[in-house]
Amino acid sequence: MTRALFLLFFLLGSVPLATLPGIAQPGSTAGDTLSDSGTALRWTPPEGSFLQDSIRLGEPIRFAMSVRHPLNTMVLFPDSLYNFRPFEYLSQTWFPTRSDSLGSLDSVVYTLTTFEIDSVQSLRLPVWYLQGDDSVAVYTRRVEVDFKPTVVPPLPDSIALQATTDFAPVPTQFNYPYWSLGIATALLIGFFLFLLFGQPLRRRYQLYRLQRRHEAFERQFNQQLAYWKAQPTSQHSEALLSLWKQHLHLLSPHPFSSYTTRDITLLLPDPALNQTLHTLDRHIYGGLPPQPDEQLFKPLTDQVTRLYTQRREEVLHD
Repeated sequence: MTRALFLLFFLLGSVPLATLPGIAQPGSTAGDTLSDSGTALRWTPPEGSFLQDSIRLGEPIRFAMSVRHPLNTMVLFPDSLYNFRPFEYLSQTWFPTRSDSLGSLDSVVYTLTTFEIDSVQSLRLPVWYLQGDDSVAVYTRRVEVDFKPTVVPPLPDSIALQATTDFAPVPTQFNYPYWSLGIATALLIGFFLFLLFGQPLRRRYQLYRLQRRHEAFERQFNQQLAYWKAQPTSQHSEALLSLWKQHLHLLSPHPFSSYTTRDITLLLPDPALNQTLHTLDRHIYGGLPPQPDEQLFKPLTDQVTRLYTQRREEVLHD
């Protein structure tokens, strides 16, 4: 069907404009011509055809329509508001205008359907040639298409019924009242359990999280300390100090991560801790490496242990 449509448009586009019936030759005096700047033009009737030879009730059918016209004229095709009786409009597909030195070819394919039951149904559509403020409607020839009714097989006069006594499985329905009562009971039991055991369970969970974080800190700190002992660089010193401040921040309400050595010594007045922090600052910012000492970082771990123990007591007595 699509091949027939494009063959139709190709044949129409290959015919010279001057040889088409309906285009007046110079000097023609045909009766259905209008004058435009002294030139007589005959309005060319459009071509139309169904792309199927038959149609069934409610099925779509395509109607191809094209018109050849001079370059200086404008034509209008029917749109969705046009009455296509006995057919009903579904959609339309426009094709680009093809022009040459002899004229232009415009074409469109309408998709229609019908709910009439006449054995033969026909259609003719117009195009409108615009002439100034006026227009002239020129119609295609009437095109017919056969209607094929849907064949319904005849029903027998009597139907033989077959008896069966087997049980048929019946799907069970969801028991909304039963499940609603069960969910409400479970929620009520959970509420009373929370009132009785909620506080101890929450306290045990907090202690568990506190212990896991402290154990993770000890592993990371000892690993970083081993790197520092193997190669005591300022980067390793800074990593140890940063890790220590972050853990203090988790154990106390103070933001130790952003505190300087002066701020920390004011909150934690410990001479040994003060000396360790200043030693690390001289190494990190001044490039002065500390003397190898196994006890250099002991004040840091002692403060962490003290704050960890203090935080556990707070959770236990909350």
